[in-house]
Amino acid sequence: VYGQLLAFAHRTDEAVETFYRLAEDAQGTLFGQLARFYAGALLGEEDAAAALDEGSQEVARRDPEYSWMVAECHALTGDAAQALNWLETAERRGFINYPVLAEHDPLLANVRQTDGFREIQARVKTRWEAFEV
Repeated sequence: VYGQLLAFAHRTDEAVETFYRLAEDAQGTLFGQLARFYAGALLGEEDAAAALDEGSQEVARRDPEYSWMVAECHALTGDAAQALNWLETAERRGFINYPVLAEHDPLLANVRQTDGFREIQARVKTRWEAFEV
């Protein structure tokens, strides 16, 4: 999350360095692979998505935050279809943080103006507004 927040703050060099350290320390785990995906995506590497193997993708699909993070990486690489697919998974798993989705996540900038994103955003907004504690 620290690397993600650095990327949010446009501190890309620091974010990449943080992700590389995590990728090294957590090799072979979802965290390590996701960190490598973030680093590659932030650097514009075309094959960045290859960092996330099928097993880690399956684990990520079960969690709203990990699905959102994978969506961010795909958005950074310009793969809008995959980014939207992962955002839909995040939504289905309970990701309803409308303010982050709609306004605060700069890593989704590449997909924010698509029809698919607007549809997901509308559903998330409805769930956000209906949420009660």
